[in-house]
Amino acid sequence: MSLENSLLLVQLRSFQWCLAAELIKSELDTLWKINPEGCIFLNNKHKRSEFFLGWNTSLVGYSDGSFKELEDGTLISGMRGILLNDKDEIIFVFSGKCNSSSPVEAELEAIIFLANASLTHLDHTSKVVICTDLEVQSLSKLRAGQDDFFRRKTEWVDLA
Repeated sequence: MSLENSLLLVQLRSFQWCLAAELIKSELDTLWKINPEGCIFLNNKHKRSEFFLGWNTSLVGYSDGSFKELEDGTLISGMRGILLNDKDEIIFVFSGKCNSSSPVEAELEAIIFLANASLTHLDHTSKVVICTDLEVQSLSKLRAGQDDFFRRKTEWVDLA
């Protein structure tokens, strides 16, 4: 058996083990193939927030941004998220690159992307909650104009 086939087998068995242990949902199989760590993260983030989500919402979204500076000085950033309906069914999942110059901007890019995606699933009576690990202090600084991120992101004004 080749190394590539062995890795695919380990990935498949890991996914099946996570399903059996109820660590992830079967609907996340596509995300698992691309980003297993992100798949587990999104699923666990959802489970943790079930404890404090006591209100009735039509949609619940979970977003996360990531940011890293490589040894050669190159900046890379990404975002991921998931959107669930009121029956806990996955209706939207995303994971990919974004253009940000700081960790806070990466988080905000993920929030904006998820908020825009949720608009296609809402009607005039719908409520949506987006959960993120962005610090309130960081968001407050940005909204107070102490960073130029909002001047570059007019979509945020529409969502506020």
